[in-house]
Amino acid sequence: MSDERPSYDELKQRLEQAEATLNALRRGEVDLVIGTGEPLVVRFKSLAEENERLAQQWQATFDATNDAIWVMDRDHRILQSNRTTEQLFGKPRQEVIGRRCWEIIHGTSGPIPECPILRAKQNLTRESIEHPMGGRWFQVTVDPIVDEESGYAGAVHIVSDITDRKRAEEKLKAEKEWSEKLANYAPNIVMALQKRSKIAFFNRFAEELTGYKAEEVIGKEWIKTFIPEEQRDVIYRVWDDIVDNRLLNHHFENEIITKSGERRLIEWRNTIITENGEFRMVLSHGVDITERKQAEAERERLTAAIEQAGENIIITDPEGTIRHVNPAFEKLTGYTRKEVIGKTPRILKSGKQDEA
Repeated sequence: MSDERPSYDELKQRLEQAEATLNALRRGEVDLVIGTGEPLVVRFKSLAEENERLAQQWQATFDATNDAIWVMDRDHRILQSNRTTEQLFGKPRQEVIGRRCWEIIHGTSGPIPECPILRAKQNLTRESIEHPMGGRWFQVTVDPIVDEESGYAGAVHIVSDITDRKRAEEKLKAEKEWSEKLANYAPNIVMALQKRSKIAFFNRFAEELTGYKAEEVIGKEWIKTFIPEEQRDVIYRVWDDIVDNRLLNHHFENEIITKSGERRLIEWRNTIITENGEFRMVLSHGVDITERKQAEAERERLTAAIEQAGENIIITDPEGTIRHVNPAFEKLTGYTRKEVIGKTPRILKSGKQDEA
C-alpha cells in the first residue's frame, strides 16, 4: 500500500467540492450524486423541469388549433383533449378525458355505423366523414397510431367545423342547378366546352336539335363529333384562337351534323371562362339559323329572277305601298325606282312615259 497522504491543498479542494455538491442538493438543483472522486451529478430536477416546459409548450400548441383534437387509446377512450373541444361541444376537459368519442360527438352508447375510427382501426389508414350536427357541419378525421408489435395502439381524432365551407358548396351547387335550369329552358343551344373542345354541358335544346342525349356526348370532342370532316381544319384553327383569347366577343357561323346525318347551320357567340389567367372553358350559345338562311337564299333567288325578268313587275306591301320594282318597270313606265318606292300604283295614272 502507498503511504502517500493527500496534501493540504488536495484536502481543501475535495472539501470545497463536497460543500458545493451539498449546497446544490440543499437548493434542489440536483437529486443524486454518484462517485467519490470527480462526482457525477445527475440533474434529475433539471430534466424534469425541461420535460415540464416541453409539455406545456406542446399543450399550448395543442390548444391553439381551431380543431377539436383528441388522443385516444386502443379502446377508443380519450387520453388527451384540447381547449377547442370545450368550445365545440361545451364540455370541459375533465368531462371528456376517459370517455369514448361517440359519447361526446353523438351522445350514443356505441359507434355509429359509418364511424371512421372503426375503419381506421381495421385498415390502419386515415379515415374521415362529414357529419351534420346541431345545424352545423363537422369533418371527423381519424389517424391510427400503429405499434409495430401490437398493431393498432390508439388514434389521433380531429373534429373540424366545416360549416362555412359546406354552406359555400351548397350555395355554389344551388347556383349551378339554377344556371342549368335556365340553360335547359333556353330556346337555343347552350354548351360548355373544356380543353380540346370536350363537352362538359349540353342543354336540352341541343339534345332536341342534334338527336343526342347529353350523356352520349359529355366528355367527347365537339369538333370531332359534330363538325363536318371537310370543315374541321378551319374550326380547329378558330378553336385555338378562342382558347388563346385572340377572338374577343366572338361571332361565328358553321354547319353541324346531327345524329340523323342532317346538316344544320348554327350562329355562335362564345364567352371564354378563365381561372387565374388560365383557360378553363368556353360557354357557347348557338342559334339555329338554317331556315332563316334558306329563306334569305330563296329571297335572293327570287330577287334575281325579278331583276332579270322582261316583264313589268311591281311588289307592294299589304297596304298597297310599292316596295320594289324591277328594271323592266323603269324601262316601260319611265319612272325610276327612287320615284315610285313608297308610293302607290295610282302614280301610274299621271301619264308620264319614257319619251324614247
